[in-house]
Amino acid sequence: MSRAGHAFQLLARVGQSPERSMPAFECGPGELNFLSSRGIDSLYYISQESDARRQLVYDEIWRIQRLNLVEALDRLQAAGLRPILLKGAELCERYFSPRALGVMGDLDILLPRTELEEARAVFYDLGFRHARYSVEAGELVSRDIAELGQIELQHYELAPLAKLVPLGCGEHFLEAAAEKPNGPIFRRGNEAVLALEFDVHHSVAADVDPSPLIARAVPSVFPKALTLSLDDHLWVNLTRHYVEVAIHGSCSLRAIAYTAPLIREHGPDWSPLVEIAEDMRLGCSLYYFLALADELSPGQIPPSVLERIRASDPDRRRDWGWQLGKLFGFEEAFPSGEFVDAMGPEPSPPFAIAGV
Repeated sequence: MSRAGHAFQLLARVGQSPERSMPAFECGPGELNFLSSRGIDSLYYISQESDARRQLVYDEIWRIQRLNLVEALDRLQAAGLRPILLKGAELCERYFSPRALGVMGDLDILLPRTELEEARAVFYDLGFRHARYSVEAGELVSRDIAELGQIELQHYELAPLAKLVPLGCGEHFLEAAAEKPNGPIFRRGNEAVLALEFDVHHSVAADVDPSPLIARAVPSVFPKALTLSLDDHLWVNLTRHYVEVAIHGSCSLRAIAYTAPLIREHGPDWSPLVEIAEDMRLGCSLYYFLALADELSPGQIPPSVLERIRASDPDRRRDWGWQLGKLFGFEEAFPSGEFVDAMGPEPSPPFAIAGV
């Protein structure tokens, strides 16, 4: 089986019902390194019930992040604020806890814009500050006030709030720091440290009104928070990731791993997601990766739903194609058949990944 095949099979496992089992398979060091580069090697360790050193590091980092998240949620709630969890923390806790799905670079919280300054004060009180880790200094360095202003003017969030957590001198942490030069684990002398970071958002994108998402929020798996509705989780995760892959160089498959169980739990009523796609004209930015997730567990999304989502934006400026070669690490074939059959039936999606 190819590297792409291993990745596809592991993602398919996540999207299937627990009572359906798939044959086990072995991954060598090369395949595991590829899966790690895509952010999903944990799927292999978890499927094998393995205590591999990498996974033990991931689990410990998540344990620390989770403790700090629970404390932050408690303090935000005590201050009368309404935190809404986004992305990895909510979905990792819901579908994989107590194991981790790789290392999350930060924890994401959404708040109404009017609550941001109170939230900032809460994080200051918890020992966080607007800083980034400096390898040269071996510590967090505060961001310049001009940089803070630029970040918060141009983005839909506060500047990142960070705190340094010592991890000790265990060899497994030092190895992890060497494997991840961009953090959030760093080597400082003979010990490893974690740059624990929160991103506090007031929206999910620069051109998105967050009010409907806040209104549709539902109780989180964490008792002191809300989280996005299932449909909002789907479109936010997949459209953001589609843009990151297409124009920002991401090759991660973790967003797909988080999405597969969401689709498994969705149920028969897809009309809210279709209405969101049509209202926001999401089009191809949602269609391609939603179709990929459906291919992992075929038949869960009605074809009419995928077609309406694809047609929800006739303007193809955000159509960068399937991006499968980039995600799964293979060269895509020249689509000669599509030119020959351009006036005939629409071609099938290119899911014939070698070795699957």
